[in-house]
Amino acid sequence: TEKFAVERDVKAGAYSLESYLLGKALGTAPSRLVVTGIFILVCYPIAFSPEVWGASAEAITSVFGIIFVIFFMTMACDAIGALIASSFDILPYALSFTNAYGMCALLFGGFYSARVWSGVSWLQYFSVVLYSYDGAARLQFQNPQEYECDEANFFATCVTEQEVSSIEVQQILGISARSVGTNILALVLFVVISYCLTFAVLKYKFARK
Repeated sequence: TEKFAVERDVKAGAYSLESYLLGKALGTAPSRLVVTGIFILVCYPIAFSPEVWGASAEAITSVFGIIFVIFFMTMACDAIGALIASSFDILPYALSFTNAYGMCALLFGGFYSARVWSGVSWLQYFSVVLYSYDGAARLQFQNPQEYECDEANFFATCVTEQEVSSIEVQQILGISARSVGTNILALVLFVVISYCLTFAVLKYKFARK
């Protein structure tokens, strides 16, 4: 319904298609940042420990860095959603494609498994999860730190020791050598390219009718 409303308004000259997409991207950014910030500030101490806030300046910097990584991921997901919605005129087809992309993004992005068959490993670079997960994990574990072992840990060190180092955690999680900045840049490119493709698709469909 939103697509038909936009088509009507654009053809009536109420606003341009470029203005609509730019407003859609910038207009949703503040709410995405606030919601992401609240989510991380609540869940982060639960996942690790409230003591982490007083651990070091690096730890606090990592927290706010993770907020921005997740923020750019949500913006990328919004942009991809806009592209899918503009590409399909039939809602069930759009929903099916969205579910398929979401599952593939999780599968190839390293969220479920760090090991992917080499024949399809190239698909991981089309996953927003790859860059957000890698960026957030690198922010968390790049600083030398010890983590307490518990019964659920699968680290080799935990067999004989009570703590595991952040270096071993990075090795187990398979965190890549990409910098945090590179991961964020990749997410920004997802946003820009997806909205550019959305513009091209809508421009074509509006001109065809």
